[in-house]
Amino acid sequence: MLYLACILYLPTPILLTFVFYFRGQHNYTHTGYITVPQYFHRHIIGRDGVTITSIRSESGCLIHVPKDNGQVVLMGTAESIEKARKRIQEIVSRAVRTS
Repeated sequence: MLYLACILYLPTPILLTFVFYFRGQHNYTHTGYITVPQYFHRHIIGRDGVTITSIRSESGCLIHVPKDNGQVVLMGTAESIEKARKRIQEIVSRAVRTS
């Protein structure tokens, strides 16, 4: 395990500490793209990022949802990309049915 800590001193007496936790080496051997209309990006991300965090942890995939276009980028192993893709498609399908 590797812990990195960054202490930021501001002109005011505020001390902010950020701790980043890294778990081993990541195996991002593949990159996948899913086109999702921008309207549904909020469903993928979820309130406070809970949904996308859940997808990332379940699949082991790095997921980037850009603000400017509909291309969601998935990075990971072939299996992790497939898991994330299926979960994203389920979320979007459910959002379409309820809209």
